[in-house]
Amino acid sequence: VGIEYRHYIDDYYSRNRYRGSITLPNMADFLLGLAGTPTAQGGNGSGYSNLSATSVASGIPDGADRITDVAPFVQDTWKVNARLTLTTGLRWEYAGFPVDKYGRRGNFDYRLYQPPPAGGLTSAGFVQSDTARNPLPGIPKVAPELVDSVPMTNFAPRFGFAYKAASRVALRGGYGIFYDRLSNQLGLLTSQSAPNYLRSDFTSSTTTPYSLQNPFPNLPLNSQFPALPVLYSPPYTTDHPSIGLNSMDPHLRVPYLQQWGTNLQWEAMRDTMIEVGYVGTKGTSLPVRRAINQALLASPGNPVNGITTNTAANTELRVPFIGFSPSGLLAEETDADSRYNSLQASVTHRFSHGLRFLASYTFSKAMDDTSGGNTTIFSEITGDESNLRSSKGVSDFDRTNRFVVNFGYEIPNWGLGLKKSAVGKRVFGGWTVSGVAIMQSGTPFSVSDSGGATYYGTSGSRANFASGATLATRSEERRVGK
Repeated sequence: VGIEYRHYIDDYYSRNRYRGSITLPNMADFLLGLAGTPTAQGGNGSGYSNLSATSVASGIPDGADRITDVAPFVQDTWKVNARLTLTTGLRWEYAGFPVDKYGRRGNFDYRLYQPPPAGGLTSAGFVQSDTARNPLPGIPKVAPELVDSVPMTNFAPRFGFAYKAASRVALRGGYGIFYDRLSNQLGLLTSQSAPNYLRSDFTSSTTTPYSLQNPFPNLPLNSQFPALPVLYSPPYTTDHPSIGLNSMDPHLRVPYLQQWGTNLQWEAMRDTMIEVGYVGTKGTSLPVRRAINQALLASPGNPVNGITTNTAANTELRVPFIGFSPSGLLAEETDADSRYNSLQASVTHRFSHGLRFLASYTFSKAMDDTSGGNTTIFSEITGDESNLRSSKGVSDFDRTNRFVVNFGYEIPNWGLGLKKSAVGKRVFGGWTVSGVAIMQSGTPFSVSDSGGATYYGTSGSRANFASGATLATRSEERRVGK
């Protein structure tokens, strides 16, 4: 019986994108650097700026996050009889969400959103912490965690057994639930949200009015924050731009894993054991990021904000939340899941006669919606971001087959008889040859299309087969190679 208590003090200083970033397709676009406006207005006349993407931010996204975890637990091992042993346990976890010490956090709650009137503006949808030291009038206040409620039912049972089926055969198995906190990434990402932070993101379909001479919209100065967040109606200008920020799903949950497995152990001969087993894992409520303002497809029978056609130029008019750019509203959610199943086998020879080795083989398959990133646990999906399940596939780290041999051999006698002398024993005694060999399948890869999401206003998508294309057989591939 015990209890685990952790209190995190996470103070940080961030100036994310304060200097801005500009992406240009090639040197010719860099040399021109013109807006996509008509040539009579000094633009290139194409309707598209030579700047393919820009991003800039302003504000005071400094953090003083405080996070508390509490986890009482109880566990017991019961030897039922000479053959059977049971292990049971229960753990309850309170995994707190980050709270800024000064109440500087805010959020965009899409449930409160109202579109701005034509030619007007709105702040509907934005909320602020009820502990804010400088609250903004007219903005609803919410709990400092920015969610409807912190999950309080995180019960994690565990069960295991060991059964001696015969003198040299043992059967083992177990099941458990394990919760995982969302780390300080959650606080860092929500610090990049209104009312203390403001960002503008533009892609090729929304950079039309911007040039290298004037690549960014006008944002409030640092000294003007906290600033009342405002959403403008189109058309957007440098003074009335569409904006971007991170938002937190008000229904955020704590991720958890279910793990189970069983294996059969057989002592085939003295000091040698053969083991065969199955291991499975199911991940639920895993973190994911979605651009929830991805442009919708419009038609005469299903218009979007009065738009009935789909072009790259009207993406910002076909979005669910007018006032944000199509790629600018990034929602941090816990809606992804994962699955892992594996068959595992091994042969272990304990050290005897100078030799030890372990040979193991795993046949497995891992699948998920998103495999996570190198710098954040909230990894954005690729493709249709309004349909998370369309991203389900083999995990980035999946390796179907994996074979590992680990060995060591103590050299018994060598040195041409010199080992018998005192000096020889020191020079030639105690030598061991050891090594590790690994053979495994390669990781999967995806073919992407950087321009495939043009009509949706987002950054990219998976590639599709061209009309009439077929998969070549290996023999056909060899003939083409020759």
